[in-house]
Amino acid sequence: MDAILLESDLSTLRTRIEDLHACSVKMLKAAESGDWDEVASLESERKHLELLPKIAHCGNDVREELQSKLMEILEINKNIMMLATHTRDSIAKKLAVIKQGSIASYQYKKI
Repeated sequence: MDAILLESDLSTLRTRIEDLHACSVKMLKAAESGDWDEVASLESERKHLELLPKIAHCGNDVREELQSKLMEILEINKNIMMLATHTRDSIAKKLAVIKQGSIASYQYKKI
């Protein structure tokens, strides 16, 4: 039978999830403002906020609370990924235009 989390372990787990959520919100705000250096920095910070797989050892009410917060974090991550994909695609289009201009310039100079 699995051991139930001690209150101190549960408190630590809650704190880690709250820290992870706060970091995720900061990442989303940085992504929304186009500060991708900050997003990368926060992603490194967020990796250090490992969550131990202890949720299964919590009571149902606590498990639901923690899972709800984790679902919010997953939704934030989805939004960050959509912004990153949009930004990447936008940059790729701009680079393609620059490349075309460079090729045209080179061809013009050859004339």
